[in-house]
Amino acid sequence: MAEFQGQTDNILKIQVKSTLVYCRWGAAEVSTGGNASLEVLTALVGEGANIKIAIKDLEGNAVDNLTGKILSNQFRLPYKTKANKTGAIYAEVELPDHNLKGKTSKLGVTPPVTFENLKWLDAKDKAITEVTERDQVKLTADVKGLRDGAMVDFQVIVDFGHHTGGEKMGMVCSSAVKGNKAEVIWKADAKKNPENILTHADLAKDGLEYVQPTLTFEVSSMGVKAVSKEVKLIHNMVLLYQVSEDNAGVFEGKKISVVGPDGKKADYTIPANGRIEIEKSLPGLYQVDNTEIRDML
Repeated sequence: MAEFQGQTDNILKIQVKSTLVYCRWGAAEVSTGGNASLEVLTALVGEGANIKIAIKDLEGNAVDNLTGKILSNQFRLPYKTKANKTGAIYAEVELPDHNLKGKTSKLGVTPPVTFENLKWLDAKDKAITEVTERDQVKLTADVKGLRDGAMVDFQVIVDFGHHTGGEKMGMVCSSAVKGNKAEVIWKADAKKNPENILTHADLAKDGLEYVQPTLTFEVSSMGVKAVSKEVKLIHNMVLLYQVSEDNAGVFEGKKISVVGPDGKKADYTIPANGRIEIEKSLPGLYQVDNTEIRDML
């Protein structure tokens, strides 16, 4: 353990040394026009310290000049790359107030990559405008600038409207490019924690109404992204009539009626498992008549 010897009851003043820990790119290569994350980490640097960044090609020619501020000893920037004759760039980083300098490794800059004709397709490869839970759908995109075998990432985004705004779903998968096309199969599963969904009363307080959730998907590779058109997400509403496993089936054969947001009424008979599923439910307020089993609930 380090020891210190000196006079006690005195104020000891020391000067600590500021350090540029690292500066680096978040990827090895990106497409021309794609975004590359530039990260700078410092230690013991004052909040708001100036940072200067010179982007250069491999021959040392200037490509870009950037400025910013260090916050919490960090600086991050999504840098949109530009074409250059050397096929790569690097960044020279300077903190002029602290006399600190650093340099990244090279970042490869490839020819442009583009994504077009992003489509939602059904099992028969027909374009669709709505997706129902548990549907198996195909997500496709035409690809330019990537060789066969190169990987493209797909991610589904669901928007519940007033409830949360756009959320990226857990489904992230990759597809190898083949014949200038990439595609994946997705089984629609856009469940949401019921505790985070606003009730009819909650919406009414703010003068809002239920909205139809929508889906988009995002494709990305080499720092380039594209987003598909929206499709409607159709939920299947489930009513459960089962108090516990011990008395499963107690409601079997009983009748209920449901009036949907469109005013249409439908009658249901409760099955042995107590589960009634209303397919392709409309967004809005449902009224359930439990008269026959009200005393049992």
